[in-house]
Amino acid sequence: MADDLQRLVHTTEGEAPSAAFVADLRARVLAEAGESAMLGLRTLDLTIVPDSEVRRPAPVRRWVAIAAAAAVAVVFGVVVLRGSGGTSLETIEPAEPTTTTSASPTPDPDVTIPLLTAPSTNIEVGAFRVDTLGTEFVFTADQTLGVLRNRTARFELSHFTSREADDRILEFRRLSAWSVPDDPAAVPTWPIADVRGWLAALPDTISVSGPTETELGGVDAVGFELVPNPGACDDGCLRLGWNHGFENGDPTFLREGSTYRIWVLDQGAFEPVVALAAIDGADDVDWFDDVDRILASVEFSEPGPNPMRQPTERPVVLEAFDGIEVTPPAGVVVAESHAGVASIFPADVPGAVDLLTRPTTLDASPIRTTADLLATLAAENVVVEELGSTTVDGAPTRHFRIRSAGFVAPVLLTRTAELGDDASGWVPPQDGHLWVIEHPERGVLIVATVALEDPQITTPLIRTWAEDFLTTVRFR
Repeated sequence: MADDLQRLVHTTEGEAPSAAFVADLRARVLAEAGESAMLGLRTLDLTIVPDSEVRRPAPVRRWVAIAAAAAVAVVFGVVVLRGSGGTSLETIEPAEPTTTTSASPTPDPDVTIPLLTAPSTNIEVGAFRVDTLGTEFVFTADQTLGVLRNRTARFELSHFTSREADDRILEFRRLSAWSVPDDPAAVPTWPIADVRGWLAALPDTISVSGPTETELGGVDAVGFELVPNPGACDDGCLRLGWNHGFENGDPTFLREGSTYRIWVLDQGAFEPVVALAAIDGADDVDWFDDVDRILASVEFSEPGPNPMRQPTERPVVLEAFDGIEVTPPAGVVVAESHAGVASIFPADVPGAVDLLTRPTTLDASPIRTTADLLATLAAENVVVEELGSTTVDGAPTRHFRIRSAGFVAPVLLTRTAELGDDASGWVPPQDGHLWVIEHPERGVLIVATVALEDPQITTPLIRTWAEDFLTTVRFR
């Protein structure tokens, strides 16, 4: 049970179980093993690190070396290397999502389907909506499932008792490039549209079944299966790809002993959605039947753009704050998983500038003024030093330096919850800068800096970058 618990709450920075999830898990533990199990549970690290849409691991695209031999996960802030585990499997013919009637409940068109807004939670039987991929979709769960990731361009489900990286998972993500087939450590550069060419170029260490033309959720797709051959490699046999230099979680490495079924969903003029189901041993092959039922229930909306992009047009139009135009330098990556938050990653500074639209306190009270924000930060023991004032496109703006003790929980909500206690929040950096813009009609917009490498070096650099960036902001 301890292993199950650790898997269910494993996190990357800014992701963690909701309070409802932990409470439910505790109840399940007690039901299974009685009070003695609860006594043991109290010794485990159950620190809750709610989701932050804006604090992300440093982009491996420019500043972090890629681990070729193993996939890296962050569990409660501790880096661990995932072992392959499991036994080798016989090749399984690639399964197309079934078109037969599923036993899953059919969503009632007159009932609002709840939106999943947080990761590291669990869901029970029912229909759910996901909007973090750029293309919205709904699916139906016919059993309890874990939601491991739900952040910009990546959504991951797992079996409730999943324990390892490939242990009965189903994820949906956007990719901008496939990996280099013969070099797992190289920067992914293979064109994402050339899936057949990529499969044909894979090394002999990977067994390929497919590709097969199919349909998933009303969308044309190409399906195939990948199995690293026994004895051909250790961990990290093949990297799948990335999304404009970001993983938003662990890099996906194919591991010996695991089997992967993958569907590449056509999104027209936009980069594809990739669905990946995995098991890490032959004993779990029934998970693919569960996956088939989930996929049979999926319905996609009209194709939408990848939430992560490297825009070439100028100015760049953001959805945040009811529409903003900015003119950043060339080479930036823009991330927008929903209209409440946008993040800009410079090409030449290992940091980010985050735009937080009309945030609230943790009890969902609106932050309407700079005074409201300062009171909230003071209550959370964030040290604030005012550095001056200016205007941004005519709106009065105050500039602050902030320092915190390295928070693991948010101090502001950036997205209201629509499912139980789940919500997205902002975690203050140890050292950073805030500009609080009070727009006379739209309310409060917070612009915050985050250092993704050594804060002593990076904080001054990203401050200067942000000050130049703010001079380009125009409210549409």
